[in-house]
Amino acid sequence: MPRCVVFVLSFATVLLLPLLASAREECPDGWFCDENGASAPPAVEPAQPAAPPPPPAANPSVPPNYPPGFYPGPVYFYPPPPPPPPPKKAKKKHRARKWGFNLHLDGAFLADHLDDSGAMGGAGFGFRFRPLPALAFEGSFDFVRGVEHDGFFRSENAFSLNTLFFFNPRNVVQVYALGGIDFSRAYLNSTRRSGDEVYYDRSDEYFSYFGGHLGLGLEIRVTPLFAIGADFSGFLRGHSDRPEDHSAHFVDSKALLASDTSGGILRAGVTFYW
Repeated sequence: MPRCVVFVLSFATVLLLPLLASAREECPDGWFCDENGASAPPAVEPAQPAAPPPPPAANPSVPPNYPPGFYPGPVYFYPPPPPPPPPKKAKKKHRARKWGFNLHLDGAFLADHLDDSGAMGGAGFGFRFRPLPALAFEGSFDFVRGVEHDGFFRSENAFSLNTLFFFNPRNVVQVYALGGIDFSRAYLNSTRRSGDEVYYDRSDEYFSYFGGHLGLGLEIRVTPLFAIGADFSGFLRGHSDRPEDHSAHFVDSKALLASDTSGGILRAGVTFYW
């Protein structure tokens, strides 16, 4: 071996021996140093086995003797849905009542008899047909009697055909207008003076009339089948017979025959519908 190589190895050995000695004396914690002073890495503790998972909780819906591993998962019980609400009852619509029967009381007067206590009274009835809520037709019979002008006793039987127009047919209180034609027959029990004598001669007379009337009325529908009401109408009429045939029986025949051609009549009563 060359002498230069031996010299270099000798010099390196002299330098490394102190370092190895100090490393053996200062062995770090956690290292295993062998007898030759070599240090070893710290020992690693073996990993502990993981704890087994807890057994599944018992399912209350599974029978106790049911074989494990074959039952389904947990069963959830939900409350049944509430029953559907009952269907609303359809509002009962009252069908239109087309027919009616009217009973009423009458109060009548003649135009020239207001200051002579010449009012008359009576009763009547009628049949009503109402094809539309706002329109009705009526046939009415009326019978009135009383003491009229100059103390004459009068009774009249009348038949009238009326048309009624209701302004507010959907309300409980209904206002209507009426108009029509009428036929009547009057019986007059008259008393006349013969000259300047103090006795009276009685005479019975009959008159026939034809005319028309107009008026207003009010009806209150208590129920769909029953109503109360009243109306007032004025009439204008003429003699349908021959007035000159009666002129010989009266002192003032022209005034008497002209005094009963106009007047008014008030009716109040009840109507039954079906």
